[in-house]
Amino acid sequence: VRGGRAALDAARMHRIERLRRIADLEHRLAARDRTPSPNDAIELIYLRLIEAARKAELGQAAMAARDLDPARE
Repeated sequence: VRGGRAALDAARMHRIERLRRIADLEHRLAARDRTPSPNDAIELIYLRLIEAARKAELGQAAMAARDLDPARE
């Protein structure tokens, strides 16, 4: 009886893995077929601008903190 259950579990795992492979393939094909919209380009530019602004603010904060460092005096 144990061997039969193990065989059923193995068959079930095989079916699950096969479904996962099919789903992965569908996702890859859908991503490849999708053409970027103009909104995607605008969003990318916006995100890059936000990232640049954050880096600039971080640099300014680091400079301000360095000026307040008592060890530098």
